[in-house]
Amino acid sequence: TTDELAAEAAVLDPGLATAIAGALRLYRTARPDGHQVFMAATTLPEEAARATGIPVIVLADEFQHLLDVASYAPFRAGRGGPASKAARENVLKAFRTAVERKPGVGWVVTGSSIRLMGEILGAGSLMGRFDVLEVKAFGPQETRQLARAIWDEQGIDFEEEAADRVDVLTLGHPFYADVVCRQVAFETLKLGSRRAGPELVDRALLESLHNPSGGIWIACQEIWDSLVART
Repeated sequence: TTDELAAEAAVLDPGLATAIAGALRLYRTARPDGHQVFMAATTLPEEAARATGIPVIVLADEFQHLLDVASYAPFRAGRGGPASKAARENVLKAFRTAVERKPGVGWVVTGSSIRLMGEILGAGSLMGRFDVLEVKAFGPQETRQLARAIWDEQGIDFEEEAADRVDVLTLGHPFYADVVCRQVAFETLKLGSRRAGPELVDRALLESLHNPSGGIWIACQEIWDSLVART
């Protein structure tokens, strides 16, 4: 809760508690100013670093969803339909102002939508502000190592053919491989099986794809919702 957050900040550092309290006061305002809330959120790491004297690294996962803010005031003008390109650029300009060249703070942004991430970081306000590193697919050896590591961590006994099957089905895609391997572990424990084989890998992939609670289903639904909001 916000009260617990404020209490934890007070334990860590009095200066940090002051920064958190200021952000929470803005958040609890009856009709908060959208731009002020956005700036408070993006500059909070800077406030924390200044208050504590401790460097801060911010990992902003699924960064492309930052553009969803363009659907709201004050970045957007007018109502109905997807947010305009100008509204999305307004969001990125405000973000750049908040995070650019701040001492003691580093930003790492990641995203699963390569096209959107390329558009955000390769043109407009954030062009040249980030070093871009595209994570490629794993090779067969790395995929098998990931499978073995996950199953060893979960205490699952497995056939070597199961790790080979993960590589064949996922084509080395790190996210798919991770989801499938964890689903294999879940299925193995649920079924009380002693060893995970390639057939269970097939089943795990289908569950991840077709079950609404599956990891790949959820990721695809989030990507679809994000695209619909802009199209």
